[in-house]
Amino acid sequence: MSYTLNLALKRYHQPFGNKEAISKLANALDLPKHFLRGEDSRIAVALAGTIMYRQLSRLDRISVMQSIQSLSYRPLIGQLVTRCTDPMVQHQWAEWSMTN
Repeated sequence: MSYTLNLALKRYHQPFGNKEAISKLANALDLPKHFLRGEDSRIAVALAGTIMYRQLSRLDRISVMQSIQSLSYRPLIGQLVTRCTDPMVQHQWAEWSMTN
């Protein structure tokens, strides 16, 4: 995992476990719960990376895509890749990732 992504995950660390983190991140992404299958720690990193994707450098974006591709549940991979790439087409589609 890249330095920037690691730093962001440490900086915004919350005192709850992976299950609760996954639940909150999935709600932010409007991701249905039935997609959340696999190893919790990998899912949490992939969800956090998806949310931060728009603000990352090119190398950090590659790192996020690698973390998404390392997931075991293919439908979840498709959902997260779509969430990362949709704002490139139409910026207003992913208001959850906008900064202001």
